[in-house]
Amino acid sequence: MELKNKPYNIILAAGGTGGHLFPAVAIADAIKEISPESRFLFIASGKELEKKIIDSAGYSMETISISGLAGLGVFTKMKAASKIPGAVFKSAAIIKGFEADAVIGMGSYTAGPVLLAAKMLGVPTAIHEQNRHPGITNRMMSKYVGRVYSSFEDTFQLDKPERQKYLGNPVRSDIVEFSKNCGNNGSKKDDSFKILVLGGSQGARSINRAVTASLPFFSDPGNMEFIHQTGSNDYEDVKAGYEKAGIKSEVRPFFDDMAKIYAEADLLICRAGASTVAEIAVMGKTAIFIPFPSAAGDHQSQNAEALENAGAAIIIEERDLTPEILASRITCLKESPEALKEMSLVSKSFGRPDAAKEIANDIISWIESKI
Repeated sequence: MELKNKPYNIILAAGGTGGHLFPAVAIADAIKEISPESRFLFIASGKELEKKIIDSAGYSMETISISGLAGLGVFTKMKAASKIPGAVFKSAAIIKGFEADAVIGMGSYTAGPVLLAAKMLGVPTAIHEQNRHPGITNRMMSKYVGRVYSSFEDTFQLDKPERQKYLGNPVRSDIVEFSKNCGNNGSKKDDSFKILVLGGSQGARSINRAVTASLPFFSDPGNMEFIHQTGSNDYEDVKAGYEKAGIKSEVRPFFDDMAKIYAEADLLICRAGASTVAEIAVMGKTAIFIPFPSAAGDHQSQNAEALENAGAAIIIEERDLTPEILASRITCLKESPEALKEMSLVSKSFGRPDAAKEIANDIISWIESKI
């Protein structure tokens, strides 16, 4: 159908982590490109990270008082559940006040009350699931919303499959632009073998320690170079580890220029959060995934398995992670450039660089069909 490109009022319920927030921002940005006069409002739980990400993206935010239920004791769970009616009531007031044309839930406990309120008010609702294994909120709401967007093809088994749109996980626009404007390893200026280690924005101590402990096991580090994001807690220890081993490195607590850093890397060592997996695929990179073992529903392992089963990545479970094994896997890939190149091409085939744009177009088409 031909889109009218009229302005819309769209609420995005996204909170908790960057894994929910960054795709939400990407969707809002893509809708704004199509319909510049549209208005957007984020509803979150009020965490500092949420405020930082949403403010930096230039969007407004309202908050509701809500807590997650997973992994809590009986009494704590009852206390958290008691917040739901109030959160639904406040969400309804926000939705009515904003005159929302649609509400999009991005998963996490924040989205549940907002979607329930929207359904009660008759406002069109949609969800987006970033992970291969859906979280509890999206599992529940997938039965009732009008659109179900997924990052993996086999995430949902719906009674009405036409409601599901497998369009991928939106990634940050700067990474998409880098992936389109430079080829794989296109920004490299030398023949070094660069290994990007993402300890995570909050740090991943087991990865940081395993990498630094693996350094003595490289018999010929030669042209190896590590680019290592440590998080704030382990920066000094990791930096000292590279200095002691005499291996070239660039170590920072955080990287702000992730698109450039991705482009330079030959190999990644990282967790398997949904955004990380999506970014790696869009950039066409090979990874050694070390899934976070306590992730809800073991969703990080399932995210990584999609790429490993296709031959695009290697998984080392944290229980099996030793310095010797890690050094062996890195050395094997370093010494097999053709295999590494083939893995990168397979990874690239999983990438959905236009996910945000495709979701935005579908959302607008869907809203217009309801008007």
